[in-house]
Amino acid sequence: MVMPNQANWITTIACDGAQRMWEIYMCTTCGKLVVAFAISGPGSQVSEIYPIRKYVAAEIPEKLKEFLSQAIRSVHTPAGAVMLCASAVEAMLKEKGYEEGTLNQRIDKAVEDHLLTKEMGTWATPRRFGC
Repeated sequence: MVMPNQANWITTIACDGAQRMWEIYMCTTCGKLVVAFAISGPGSQVSEIYPIRKYVAAEIPEKLKEFLSQAIRSVHTPAGAVMLCASAVEAMLKEKGYEEGTLNQRIDKAVEDHLLTKEMGTWATPRRFGC
């Protein structure tokens, strides 16, 4: 969600003659700046927002998708985002039949079984975060 910063719109004209009206907003979730443009300026519908919002692919199973969506929304709280990503990894492993042992042990087994690459296992393991 974004809020306008009450500043003036800035107009640019591209080399093809296309005109864009730009405005800077503040994200009400993380407080960072977001840039948006509209073709017609103030009061018109925003056409694009930068940085581009991140979404989880539709083909991801629902439980995993929810964990990953929450992680994206909470990236401004890194520890929470890491925990949500770990929950997504854990849910994925359980869905693939890896239910015995600690999360680190299940990740190691998934790497050994070539379900995950070594690099994915290194990335996914909570050990690298001291867990």
